[in-house]
Amino acid sequence: MKAIAAAIHARLGSATGAGTFHALLSGRYYHVEAPQNTAFPLAVWRLDGVDNENQFSGSRILRGSVSFDIYCEARVGAAVCMDIEEALFTLLDQQELATASPYGTMSVQCVSRGVPLAGDEFIILSTTYSIFTTRTI
Repeated sequence: MKAIAAAIHARLGSATGAGTFHALLSGRYYHVEAPQNTAFPLAVWRLDGVDNENQFSGSRILRGSVSFDIYCEARVGAAVCMDIEEALFTLLDQQELATASPYGTMSVQCVSRGVPLAGDEFIILSTTYSIFTTRTI
């Protein structure tokens, strides 16, 4: 799983120019939990429900999902969250990511774009991507 998480994290930082996911968040995207007192906007991502299926060929198929929660201050409005989500969609949807051995190339596809939800102080937008790869046993 560490190789899968590393491939996702590497992809998130692969484009850093103006308007990219990395730039819009000033690099504030975190696996599982953000540090305390982190400035906004930020994104937290996690791997969910990764299942293994053994094949007769001696390989193992891994299927699962990666979920992102994008947090913005309510005072800046929902459009900021939507811009960040759009940049993430451009970066990840329908992509093939290189992973470390023993995994093969990982396919990533968006399954849920999400809509902004307003809280007292924050706007949260959640989005989910399916992941698929194989592992040689």
